Amino acid sequence: MHEPTPDLVRRFHGFLLGLIGARSFDKRTALEMRVLALVLGHLGGRDRALFLEQQPTTLCRRIYLPFEPGVPSSTWPLWKQMVALVRESQKVLRNRQQGCLRSGWRWLTREQERIQSEIEGFLCHLEMHLWRYRELPSLKDLTRTLQKYEGRPFLTEFCEAMLQVAGESVKQGAVISDAGKLALPWLTRNADSIRTKAGAER
Repeated sequence: MHEPTPDLVRRFHGFLLGLIGARSFDKRTALEMRVLALVLGHLGGRDRALFLEQQPTTLCRRIYLPFEPGVPSSTWPLWKQMVALVRESQKVLRNRQQGCLRSGWRWLTREQERIQSEIEGFLCHLEMHLWRYRELPSLKDLTRTLQKYEGRPFLTEFCEAMLQVAGESVKQGAVISDAGKLALPWLTRNADSIRTKAGAER
């Protein structure tokens, strides 16, 4: 199994964003993200540096990434970038279904909406992980980031329970997320070398 290349990540980024009609921006330098970080900090004590440097954010069809696609770092290795691109693409598709303004306002003002969005993101992660490694990731490890994000252990437990149910379907070959339905066929055609071979031990 090979690692993703910078060129693969850039092509994947271009494919997904072109297909869903989205654009990406550097979250670390975007003025609107700096303002949002201040607002969220006042509303819920959100860590500003964590928000700007470790958490991609999507508003309408604008995806704000805390990395440059195809440029790896210790925080954002290339595979993690690819997973993030699928997760954020799911949010764009959700925004299109609900309407951008309505979806954005609900995300900003309703904790339940933010949690639902995170669950959908974790589902994309499940699908991507299974596609590459042919096994499901640890749900506890996957949802641990939510505790930092919202600071409530019971929300982590809720997400784990929801994903446990979805994971059984994913393990049987189902692709549930809309973004996964777009991303996984492209990856199968263009990036089979980064998958664990069937029957191989990791």
